[in-house]
Amino acid sequence: MLALSTQLPIPGEAAFPLNSMYKAPKSKMEEEQMRGYLQQLRQELGQRLCELAFPDPAAKPTKPEGANDFEYDGDCGDRDGFDFGFGDSRKGRGRVAIDRDGSKSLRFFSHRVCDKVKQKRQTTYNEVAEELVQEYFDSMPPQSADKQQHDVKNIRRRVYDALNVLIALNIVAKEKKTIHWVGPATEADEDLDDEMIDDDNEAIERKEARIRELLGELVGFKSLVEKNRNDEQKLGRPHEDAITYMPFVVIGTDKNTYVNCSISHDKSELLCDFNETYQVTEDQKVLEQLGHTYGVQTGVVEASNIMRVRSLVPKGLRHYLPSLPEGAADVQQGELQPFYAGFDY
Repeated sequence: MLALSTQLPIPGEAAFPLNSMYKAPKSKMEEEQMRGYLQQLRQELGQRLCELAFPDPAAKPTKPEGANDFEYDGDCGDRDGFDFGFGDSRKGRGRVAIDRDGSKSLRFFSHRVCDKVKQKRQTTYNEVAEELVQEYFDSMPPQSADKQQHDVKNIRRRVYDALNVLIALNIVAKEKKTIHWVGPATEADEDLDDEMIDDDNEAIERKEARIRELLGELVGFKSLVEKNRNDEQKLGRPHEDAITYMPFVVIGTDKNTYVNCSISHDKSELLCDFNETYQVTEDQKVLEQLGHTYGVQTGVVEASNIMRVRSLVPKGLRHYLPSLPEGAADVQQGELQPFYAGFDY
């Protein structure tokens, strides 16, 4: 037990009895005396607790060799006295387990949690928190059940906060309840990130090129449909032998090339034998060569054809096409398409 005097001298004033603190002050002077007495009492209590924790008053307390990080940090308290464990940081109390500054205590636990996860490589929040709680109480004198419960709650909360900080910094990674060690970013990691970004950009460019290719096929098909309907209105429907149905392929070779072709009975297969080189061209390439795609595949569309092309493309895909001329209004869906309005493609 600590023996405290029932009377503490206040500089410039008479001794103030301990039992007077339970009486309401009758004057301004008594109120000031009571405040001074309470301040003096806190200072003496802090000093006595410091002496109890460190019997040799001449020696400045330091962390012993091999002691864990939860032991006393070398300061016996501050202006408001001394507090074991996790005191209220808002009141500025000194602490044994952590520094007075709340933010510094979070940094302290971030280091401890970081060390634990790095050592284990894979762990959980409960495992880290329980080990840090055990280390803390191993370094502390026996405490009451209420105090232990309060400290456990504070430690677990700070471990949780520290893990969130480390996850945000990408030093550790969390997958469901499992925590994995990642480590701080290095120059090699940054180079790898740059390579991944370059690969992603190249993949995006390839996909955009594929989208332009498909849009070119769409524009070519719609343009051909409109041309055929215009021709039918003016000239009538051509003879069936003059119609080439899609899809089709065009095979080209030298006029002197020997070609031997045979076809299956159901006309589903065609076998061709050439004694010279030959070239196969698909129907979409033929439409491109005939000018029906307006250069959409290459992304180069003449200014005079931009409005025409945009009228053949759904509004949601027009941002893949060349931009409109300055000051020009975009065409509405259905405009410039009078011959196949309502036609389902």
